[in-house]
Amino acid sequence: MLFRSAPDTLRWLELYGSVTLLVAFISFPFFLFARGARAPMPSAATDATTTPGPSSFLRRIPERLGTNLLYLATEDHYVRAVTDRGSHLILYRLSDAVAELGPAAGLQVHRSYWVANGAVASVVRDGHRLTIVLNNGERIPVSRTYRGALDRAGWLSRSNTAGRS
Repeated sequence: MLFRSAPDTLRWLELYGSVTLLVAFISFPFFLFARGARAPMPSAATDATTTPGPSSFLRRIPERLGTNLLYLATEDHYVRAVTDRGSHLILYRLSDAVAELGPAAGLQVHRSYWVANGAVASVVRDGHRLTIVLNNGERIPVSRTYRGALDRAGWLSRSNTAGRS
């Protein structure tokens, strides 16, 4: 029909209608499947601002560990959330966790560590190196990149000078 010398308009409309119905019949199940599989994912900013109570990140920590967060540490693709009762690995990016917790909760002190405001006992200087000593005695390194943020937050006023070890 397509290659005949004089195509008939009625036949073109018939072919167009047949192809349209066939494509719709084949595509409709895929459309329904894709529509059902697509669940809305709230963004970190929307979830943290619209949800009352603890941040959405704190809800990822098991109840047995409580919500008294001391620090976060990266381990491969996971974040280790450490509380005063223990720790738990969560498949999550550190940058997303820091964004959900917000700046009032604590500071990122290293590319691999975030520390809660209430967990800092002191900041120890050893030459040019800074280390945060937590209330539980653990030590967290501070990188040069984040020193300015610590100074602006007043954390360096808690510093002690240590001798070389």
